[in-house]
Amino acid sequence: MDILSLAFYLSILSYCLGALLRAIPLPFFHLKRLGRTLMVDGVFAAILVFSYQTLITLIDYLSYILGVDWASFTGWVAERSSLLFLLLAAFKAIGIVMGRTGLGAIISSILSPIVSSVTTSLTTILTVLVVALVLRVAAGFLIALGVLMCSIPFRLARSAGAMIIAVTVVFSIGVPLLPQFIATVTR
Repeated sequence: MDILSLAFYLSILSYCLGALLRAIPLPFFHLKRLGRTLMVDGVFAAILVFSYQTLITLIDYLSYILGVDWASFTGWVAERSSLLFLLLAAFKAIGIVMGRTGLGAIISSILSPIVSSVTTSLTTILTVLVVALVLRVAAGFLIALGVLMCSIPFRLARSAGAMIIAVTVVFSIGVPLLPQFIATVTR
């Protein structure tokens, strides 16, 4: 079953549960209030289901306006990671050469924090690349999953669904702009 269809059916379930709770002929006002909340949540979830394509189009439109370029982002990551690999190899070679001359302990104490920083930078850049590629490929699925989670009755997963939608939208637009941001900050 399609994720958006399931989300729509859950929104209908939420609305019907709310209508059922409102129709109970007992004077339990907190149940009546819960019924009203479920009805509103059902309508909200249905609107969110029907807004799915608008969210996808909004991501594309804002990306176009801001000048998002995935090719330049992947090129920037490749350039930075190759530079860090070369730097790491050079420091390792210096450590090996100095270790054979007897200055290994002195050079090791100097190079060890630098190699650790380079390794951390390389790991961070490659992690950002993996996350960016996952977001680029699975943005539609993640937004649909967020809509589905927002549609679950009684607001059981609404905050998690909203977080998935927000993270997907923001990072789908923002991650490719990382090179321009870093260039602006480091000037």
